[in-house]
Amino acid sequence: MRTGQYLVFVRRLALAAGVLFLAGATVCQSSSAFAFSSSPLTFGVEPLTPSQTPLNLPSELTRTETATTIEVTLPADVLFDFDKADIRPIAQRALREVADLIRGKAQGPVTIQGYTDALGMDAYNQSLSERRANAVKGWLMTKEALPATRLATVGFGQRNPVAPNQKADGSDDPEGRQLNRRVTLIIRR
Repeated sequence: MRTGQYLVFVRRLALAAGVLFLAGATVCQSSSAFAFSSSPLTFGVEPLTPSQTPLNLPSELTRTETATTIEVTLPADVLFDFDKADIRPIAQRALREVADLIRGKAQGPVTIQGYTDALGMDAYNQSLSERRANAVKGWLMTKEALPATRLATVGFGQRNPVAPNQKADGSDDPEGRQLNRRVTLIIRR
């Protein structure tokens, strides 16, 4: 294998593995062996250099604003394990953002709405959506000291889907079901 072919192979392997850089090094030929240098990897035209500052990734919340409300949607898969209503530790950052938004923008009551996908019985999904909405309310009250009087909950079960639960051919649509499992907060300005 020639040097050029080897570099293409290594770059493709790194991309396939989800690796954008190999410890900030590139592979170079040194005699008959390969060595590493400290120059950045080059994929195409622009070189990639490792960032020295930590990445601040956005949380999983989606926010839509109107003149009178702010609607914040959090995927249930971020908040809860499958078929559970206990808040996951990784959801705390997003819930803190929601609490800050409520403190800073809410002029009226906040409604916490729980939703499920269409798998399972209607009554079970209704109960699960209510438990999830109440879990978010409980977390905001206990961890963020928001008053219960400002927070109302409602469960919608599998009603009001935002995506199809099934494909056009009638088969299961896991991506659609995932979008339907959510908690939405309606914050009145």
